[in-house]
Amino acid sequence: MICRQKLIFLFAIFMFTFSMSFAQALIEGKVIDEDGAPIPFATVVIEGTTTGTTTDLEGVFNIRATQGQRLVVQFVGYRTETVEVTDPNEMIILTLQIDVTQIEDVVVVGYGVQKKESVVGAIGTTTGKILVEQGNVTNLKDALTGLIPGVSVLSSSGMPGGYYEDSKFHQPTEILIRGKATWNDASPLILVDGVERAMEDIDVNEVESVSVLKDASATAVFGMKGGNGVILITTKRGMEGKARFNIEAQTSFETPSKIIEVIDIPEAAIARNIGLNRIRRFGNEVWDELYRADQEIEYFRTGEYPYVYQNLDWMDVMLKDFTTSFRLNTSVRGGTKTTKYFASASYNHEGDLFNGVDVGQGYVPSYSYDRFNIRSNFDFDITKTTKLSANISGMLGNQISPAGTGAEIQFSIFNQLAGNVPIMVYEDGIPGADQRRFRADNPYTKFNYTGIESNLRTTINMDYKLDQNLDFITKGLLLSGMLAYDNTFNNDGRGVEDGGQTSKTIDKEFYLNGGYYDKETETYMLDGQPANMEVWTLYVEDVSPYQGFGFVREPNTYSAEDNSLNSAYRSLYYQLQLRYMRSFGAHGVTGMAMFSRFKSERGGNWPVKREDWVGRLTYDYNLRYFLEMNGAYNGSEKFGPEYRFDFFPSIAVGWMVSNENFFKNNLNRLDKFKIRYSYGIVGNDRVNTGSQWPYLTTWGIYDLASEESAYHGYPFPYKEYTLYLEGNPGNPGLRWEKARKQNLGFEFAAFKNMISFTADLFNEYRYDMLLAADQRSETVPPIFGKDAPPANTGEAKSKGAELELIFRSSIRNEFYYSISGNWSMARSEVIFKESPDLMPEHQKPEGKPIGQTFSSQSTGFYESWDDLFCATGPFNEADAASLLPGDMIMLDYNADGSYRDNYDGAPYGYPTYPQNNYGITLDANYKGIQFTARFIGAYNTTRNISAHLFYEDNLYVPVHILGDTWTPEYGNENPSYPALALDDKFYTPLGSYNQWDGSFFRIQSIQLSYTLPVNVSNKLRMRGVRLYVNGRNLYVWTKMPNDGVGVDHGGKNYPTKIQLNFGLNINL
Repeated sequence: MICRQKLIFLFAIFMFTFSMSFAQALIEGKVIDEDGAPIPFATVVIEGTTTGTTTDLEGVFNIRATQGQRLVVQFVGYRTETVEVTDPNEMIILTLQIDVTQIEDVVVVGYGVQKKESVVGAIGTTTGKILVEQGNVTNLKDALTGLIPGVSVLSSSGMPGGYYEDSKFHQPTEILIRGKATWNDASPLILVDGVERAMEDIDVNEVESVSVLKDASATAVFGMKGGNGVILITTKRGMEGKARFNIEAQTSFETPSKIIEVIDIPEAAIARNIGLNRIRRFGNEVWDELYRADQEIEYFRTGEYPYVYQNLDWMDVMLKDFTTSFRLNTSVRGGTKTTKYFASASYNHEGDLFNGVDVGQGYVPSYSYDRFNIRSNFDFDITKTTKLSANISGMLGNQISPAGTGAEIQFSIFNQLAGNVPIMVYEDGIPGADQRRFRADNPYTKFNYTGIESNLRTTINMDYKLDQNLDFITKGLLLSGMLAYDNTFNNDGRGVEDGGQTSKTIDKEFYLNGGYYDKETETYMLDGQPANMEVWTLYVEDVSPYQGFGFVREPNTYSAEDNSLNSAYRSLYYQLQLRYMRSFGAHGVTGMAMFSRFKSERGGNWPVKREDWVGRLTYDYNLRYFLEMNGAYNGSEKFGPEYRFDFFPSIAVGWMVSNENFFKNNLNRLDKFKIRYSYGIVGNDRVNTGSQWPYLTTWGIYDLASEESAYHGYPFPYKEYTLYLEGNPGNPGLRWEKARKQNLGFEFAAFKNMISFTADLFNEYRYDMLLAADQRSETVPPIFGKDAPPANTGEAKSKGAELELIFRSSIRNEFYYSISGNWSMARSEVIFKESPDLMPEHQKPEGKPIGQTFSSQSTGFYESWDDLFCATGPFNEADAASLLPGDMIMLDYNADGSYRDNYDGAPYGYPTYPQNNYGITLDANYKGIQFTARFIGAYNTTRNISAHLFYEDNLYVPVHILGDTWTPEYGNENPSYPALALDDKFYTPLGSYNQWDGSFFRIQSIQLSYTLPVNVSNKLRMRGVRLYVNGRNLYVWTKMPNDGVGVDHGGKNYPTKIQLNFGLNINL
């Protein structure tokens, strides 16, 4: 009986096991990343059980599960995903999304990397993936806009290829970290893969990550170069696995952003008539010349006489509705256990907003930019303890523009050129001549008939790094050496030299008397017969031979590429570094000692040299208490023997409160709470010292002038000995500009990193600030006898704060979304800056921000003739005689009884750079569909943007001026601009009208992308396919009349652009 029961029991167990085995199928799946690459060693567990497995090297897993069960897949650095088993016979393909909160566990710091948990400095980071989402940007600096708290990117132009040098109209894109704490060059140090290099022409697809070092703890290892912050760019490298090819193609449609609006010509003529009527008391000559009767204004409206009363919008004529740009990048990365590689090749074309045409000259003029980038990064494991890295990159950029100085004329359409003159092109195809009366050059001819020129920029960079593991000496010891050699060439490329084109002016009476152009006979007609146009036409011949209608055009000439010795730049950098990293139980210790030298040369000039000795020591106890000490001993040839070398130390401490037992046991919902503090001294030697060795006094041979001969012997001058003349005096006491920085930071995360918050408070004291030689020309009296040398004659301070808040969550591990915001504030103040002794106190820089805007200011308007006799007027009697009701009453700031601009200009508004910046990012991801939107803003900044009303008495009238003018005919309740007037009234003060509130809020970028399901990609024999559309600089809200974000300018500049991009990314 017992045996029978046992048999029945065993049979029941067998049947249950058999049925369960039949119900549980062997599920096969594959785990991949966003690029379609397999993720090995990912964990796969059946939800609610301990049954699980891991993926193999190809990302494939097998696990027994029943239909309806859910599989939980996890891997470090990626978001946890859950998938339901719906069809046991179908292979499961699961894509893991990068988790930003985990992927940044390692942070690139100065001369190395650190675990994010142990970092005690103020460091901001972003990834190459995020940079790509910024749109099709050729200048990598622009891609950083709004991404990192405390980083301001100032750009005032959309010029294809950007600007590399200051010019009359524009400046290069400028990056400021934590505002501006010096009146010298405030740009940060930029390192690409550990070598000081320019970042403008790096292709965005080559970038792996960007770290921005802000405080002294992070930057002290760079010593004299770290005073303005440091940007570390790390390019992509290879990885073990099969070759992964990536192809990305992007097409962009671009149109001008906000431009100063002008009224049309008929309304402008009415406005000028009002202004003429107001100034008739100064003479009728200009009235007789410029006043337009109602009938003439009607001609402007109807277009009855278009070659007399032209009503043209130059921006419509000279600019396209949109232009196109495109970018193509191909890359491959992969490798074996001993060799890893990354290679990339890119082509970028940036189109022109100007509407250039081939008018028979044989070329199409344009502002455009074409760039080729290549990069190859290799890592070789020569032995188990020896690693060699070799990086080679190159760039060839060709920036094309119209030849000559036409930019001043072409850009004048944005702030001064009226649409009535000059005549663009007459009926027979001959352009209208420039109108000297209104200083109105024809932008059409200056753009299309002056030839083209190109500027070739070429860079070839090479760096090699050798790492030798010295564990045989002591565990954790590593010796590395680096050698980098860079070459840059700026050459004038091929061009077309065009002698110009005949232009003409036809007397308006020809048309008003019934003259016209017969297109069939190609003849000007008057009174029914061919007209004698020699009588009616004034020709302007730009080329020879010139014989009116007998004009014979000279052929264009073509210039070859021109190489200049001084346009070649080369640099050599070598480094030897010893690193140590080891843990002893709960104690973690790292150390670093480094020596480096840098030498650069331009053309045949003397080389510039620099030497660095750097050390770092860090300690942590149980990842709770952190200590970091840095020091840099730097040498620069700019300073004399007494001050050539200096030491820049820093110290930082941190406390991970959340790792304390009392915190874990009582506040288990809080994942992270960290406090850090740093103190240190860094330097800045980026200043115009006037010469390469400003500490030395120069001497030259003195040549006797004829009138001086009598003083050196008579009748013949004495020349037995050579006479020497003292040149510019040196300053042997010249030394480093230094900055003493402090930073207090807090890091907080809660609810499994659903909420994270970072706050930094900082202050800085700058001393021994350098005042350049050219800046001292007005501060040192002429009795000195020579140009004063540069000197350390300044002090300043700054303080501020940075906040960042991130909220991230998901719905059923399928819909992921996040909202983040950042805000920063930086305030500077000059403590002392050398200035003339008799400068008025209110104009001295002390107590004001660096870069403070100064302007004359008004207290209202002369409302009547009585006011002219009661209110304070100008010092100059001629200016006073020019005053009329409707003019501004200028503020007599120094209360000396009259207004003088030189003495009464006073601080106004804010600095030209923003003191406050903020950004908001929205991100959502659902089953391959991703949406990202970024908004940025700034405030507490003042911009100088001037538009020239009635420029040289023309009909250029900005809309915003008519909305602000005191002129009664326009009925403005709170006017801020004087009554309309022309140049014959030579004194019309504007006060602070052109100083604009530079605050703005911008839709910086929006992107929508879709990644095809893996099974679809596999059918296409691809690892991944992503389609996306994004927009950049889509809209801006601002009080400024144009998109004037960046440095001051008068509107005469290449316009910034709105960009819409369509892209395709394929992984093979």
